[in-house]
Amino acid sequence: MELTTQLVFRNSVFKRWPAVDEDVGHALAVCFAESLVFVDIDLFDSDRAVDLVGDRLDCCFGLFAEMTLLARVQFHTDWAAHRLVFGTRDSKRYDCPPTGCGMSTILLVRHGETEWNRERRVQGWAPIALSERGHSQAQALASRVVESYSVDRLISSDLRRTVETARPIARAVDCELTTDRRWRERDFGVLQGLSYGELFLGHPEFTLSEVGYRAAEATPEGGESLIDQRERVLAAFTELQEALLSDETAVVVTHGGPLYLVVGWIRGLDIEATILDQTQDNCGITEIAVDDKLTVRRENDRSHLDG
Repeated sequence: MELTTQLVFRNSVFKRWPAVDEDVGHALAVCFAESLVFVDIDLFDSDRAVDLVGDRLDCCFGLFAEMTLLARVQFHTDWAAHRLVFGTRDSKRYDCPPTGCGMSTILLVRHGETEWNRERRVQGWAPIALSERGHSQAQALASRVVESYSVDRLISSDLRRTVETARPIARAVDCELTTDRRWRERDFGVLQGLSYGELFLGHPEFTLSEVGYRAAEATPEGGESLIDQRERVLAAFTELQEALLSDETAVVVTHGGPLYLVVGWIRGLDIEATILDQTQDNCGITEIAVDDKLTVRRENDRSHLDG
């Protein structure tokens, strides 16, 4: 008997699909967990049967299993068709269709650091460039994306700091970059450039922790309210969600504000909790599974930066 197993990154999920072959004996069962998979091999019973049993792990893997059992049974994967196939040496074949067909992925990432981030100033729609550290973060982000995902679409806010963050990703994954101004940060109008202290101490009408929902409705001169921003950001997100094809992965490079708004909306948070109770760091990754429902798989993942 020869047995080899190898793990690879893959966002495909297969269901339990038993099959019986008279040359082997009892059922061969392939069982994968709901969304995250590994392989456990339990050998053997007296009838020379074998079970592959899926165990849920805390990371997103797909499975490639190649197996020869007493020169009778062999496994291989057909990722183009998104299925695991096994069969006997005489060419009998059994397909194990995935339950995850149709599931797509949206990666939301915040732009790299700018000098105004370091100075804690309100950036809004200002054409601020990445700092030297921000460019390094963007490179690390690009490396993580190309290693972990197969990217089909790349979208960015059209502001300078997001475009500068998205370009290394575009080069790494060889995907055309498109911009969409609906993914911009909130327009703070005349308040743009103020420090956070100057904004929230000098203009408490915009402070959610002070006046609650009224702050979300307040519109700075020449700018937009938080409610108006949420409307345009969710319109962009919903359009992207509906446009994604089965098993596509889209990367959106945006800002902290849109990230709060999308994740808060998915989780059903009110506007105060959406802004005050979440954290999104520069070049952090938030992964959203798009299936029958939206699921936040990971949030503000910055493991590619921590090293």
